[in-house]
Amino acid sequence: YQFVPGGPFSPDGHCRPYSSDAAGMSPGDGVGVVLLKRLSDALADGDHIRAVIKGSAVNNDGARKIGFTAPSVQGQRDVIVAAQAMAGVTADAIGYVEGHGTATPVGDPIEVSALTKAFASTTDRTGFCVLGSVKSNLGHLDAAAGIAGLIKTVLALENELIPATLHYAGPNPLIDFDASPFVVSGTAREWPRSPVPRLAGVSSFGVGGTNAHIVLAEAPARTAPLPLGRPEAVLLSAAGPGALAELGDALREEVSRNTAVDVADLAHTLQRGRRPRRARRALVVSSTGELAEALRHPASGVHGDTGGTPRDVAFLFPGAGSQYQRMGQRLYENHPVYRREMDRCARIVASAGDVDLLGVLYPPGDAAPNRENIDVPDGRYAAILATEWSLTALLASWGIRPSVMIGHSLGEYTAACVAGVMDPEEALPLVMTRERLIRKAGGLTLSVLLDEADVVGHLLPGTSLAGVNAPGMCTVSGRADAILQLEKNLIEKGIDQHRLRTPGAVHSAALDPVLDELREAVGRVTLREPSVPVLSGLTGRPLTADEARDPEYWVRHTREPVRFRACLEALPTDRPPVLLEAGPSGGLVKLAQYTLGDAAVTASAVRHAFAEENDSRVLLNAVARMWTHGVEVDWEAVREDRPGRMVPLPGYPFQRRPFWVERVDPLTPPEPEPIEEVSLTARVWSGSG
Repeated sequence: YQFVPGGPFSPDGHCRPYSSDAAGMSPGDGVGVVLLKRLSDALADGDHIRAVIKGSAVNNDGARKIGFTAPSVQGQRDVIVAAQAMAGVTADAIGYVEGHGTATPVGDPIEVSALTKAFASTTDRTGFCVLGSVKSNLGHLDAAAGIAGLIKTVLALENELIPATLHYAGPNPLIDFDASPFVVSGTAREWPRSPVPRLAGVSSFGVGGTNAHIVLAEAPARTAPLPLGRPEAVLLSAAGPGALAELGDALREEVSRNTAVDVADLAHTLQRGRRPRRARRALVVSSTGELAEALRHPASGVHGDTGGTPRDVAFLFPGAGSQYQRMGQRLYENHPVYRREMDRCARIVASAGDVDLLGVLYPPGDAAPNRENIDVPDGRYAAILATEWSLTALLASWGIRPSVMIGHSLGEYTAACVAGVMDPEEALPLVMTRERLIRKAGGLTLSVLLDEADVVGHLLPGTSLAGVNAPGMCTVSGRADAILQLEKNLIEKGIDQHRLRTPGAVHSAALDPVLDELREAVGRVTLREPSVPVLSGLTGRPLTADEARDPEYWVRHTREPVRFRACLEALPTDRPPVLLEAGPSGGLVKLAQYTLGDAAVTASAVRHAFAEENDSRVLLNAVARMWTHGVEVDWEAVREDRPGRMVPLPGYPFQRRPFWVERVDPLTPPEPEPIEEVSLTARVWSGSG
C-alpha cells in the first residue's frame, strides 16, 4: 500500500497496538475456522475441547458514533458489559483480553477507555489483566480479524501462555494504563491453571459501528483414562501409498513425543474422526509404546487397497476336527454379544443332551487345554456350531455380515442357521444326533494330497471319496480296516496323507446303516428358504429354496462328498469378496489360497488350536484386515460402549504438485503446425432415395 500521512495505515508495515510509537495498522486478508458445539454434547461425545464460550454479545454504535469510521466508547463499553453478564462473571476474574488493537491514534485510546469503563462496573482493581492484540503478528485481517483473535486466545488458554504483543515500546501516552485494569506485555507470560478456571475476553469492532465481545473459559480438565489393556485397531488411510507412508511417519513422531496419549483415545479418534480413503493400513496394538515401535517398520500391520468401492465378505465355516478346549474363551469373557449367544446355545445343548457346553469349552481353573479334542460325548459338533454362531452374531453387531456363506460339512449347518434355514434351537440338537450317528457308524477319515481323479484310482472296497477341498487335496473315509489298508498303500507309493480328527467315516458308504435315523431326525426340523446366499457343499452351487427345505438334501449332504473346491470356484470373480474363516480352524483360508491363488484376500477370526494369541486380538486383526480391503465396519459398535475421547493428531499429508502453465510471449506468434497432404475422392449419386 501507499502510505498517506494521517491515514489509518502504518508507515513501515508494522502494527504496534497500544504502544507509544503506534502509527497505524497494516492491512491484509485471512480466514479462520472454529468448530462450535454445545458443551454438554461435546463432553458426552468425548471431543477434545479447546475452550468454552461462556457468553457473547453484539451491538452497534448507531447514532452514538461521531462518524462512520469513528468508534464509540459507550457502544464498546456496553457490549463488553453485556457479554460478561451473559457469561455470569465479574471483570476481576478475567486474566487476559484480546483487544481490537489496530494501533491507530484514535482507535486504541477509545478501546482502552471503553474496556476500563466496562471493567469498572464490577471491579476497582488495576493492573491485573493482560491486554494484547494479534494484529501485531498478522496485521489487520479485515473480516477475519475477529476469528484470528479468538483462535489466538483459545491457544493461549490451552497452552497456558499469553503470547507477547510485538513491537511494544511502552504505553501509548494517550492511554491511562495506570488507572486501568490493564497491562501490555512485550514478552510472553506464563498463564498456568489454578483451582479457579481462567477466563479471557475477545473484542472485535467493525468500521460501521458493529461491536462484538466474547468471554472464554479454559476447557474442563481431562482426567487420565484408566488403562484397559484391550487391543485397539489403529486405522490409517490416504488417497495413495505416498501419503499413507507420510501419515504413518507423522503418527509415529506424535506418539513418540506425546507418550501420555491413551491408545484407546488415539484409536477412537482415527476411527471416528477421519474419512476412510482408498489406501489403508491398520495396526492392532495395546499401548502407544507398542504402536510407536510398530510404526518404525513400514511393513508392520495389515495393508490393503479398497479399489475405491466397498467390498463384500464371504464367511467360511469350518467343520468337525477344528474344535479345541478354550476356543473363543476370551471372546466369551470380553464381548457381551458373543457371551449372550453362547449362553443361549449352552441352554439349548443342556436341554437336548444334558451336556454342560460351557464346562466343556471353558474348564475351570488353569487346566491345560485339550488340544487334541473335546473329549465329551455328543458335545463336539454342538461346540463348533455354537462358537461359529456366536462369532457371527458378534460380527453382525459390528456391521459385518456375509454376502455369501460356505460351510465345510458341519459348517453348513452354521450357514443354515445364519441364513434362517434352521433355528439354533433345532439345529444344535440335530448336529448332536448327527455326531452320535457318525460315531455309531464308526470308521476313519484320511486326508490325501491328490486330485479327485487320482484319488478315485486308489480307492479300495469299503472306502469312499469324502471331499474335494482344493487342487491336489481330497479326503477319503470308510471302514477302519479299509482306511488303514489304504493308508498303508499310499505310504508305500510315497503319497502324502494324514488322518483327520473326526468321530467316524464322514461322507462315506459306512454311514448307510444310520441314514434312516438321520432322515427321521431331520424330518422333525422346520426348514426354510435361505435369506442369505449359501453355496452348497453337496453341489458346489448356490443352495436353492427347494434343497434347503428338503430333509433328503441334508441326508445326502452327510453321506456324499463335500465339494468345497467347487464352492470356492463359484464365488464372484469380477469383484471377489474377502474370505473370512468364521470359526476355529485356519485350514479353510489355506484351501482358499490353494484354490484361488494369490488374488484371494483371506482372514481368520479365531486362533488356531496351537496358537497362543489372545482371541480378541486375533478377531480384531481379522476385522482390521477386512477393513483395509474395503469391507465396511461399524467401529463405534466395535468399541462396545467403551468410552472413547477425541485427541489432537497429525492432519492429512497432502501430496502437493505444481501445475504451472508455461509462459507464452504474446508478441511472438506460435509456429504453424505442418499441414498434411490429403487426397480426396468423391462420388455423386443421383436418383430417388
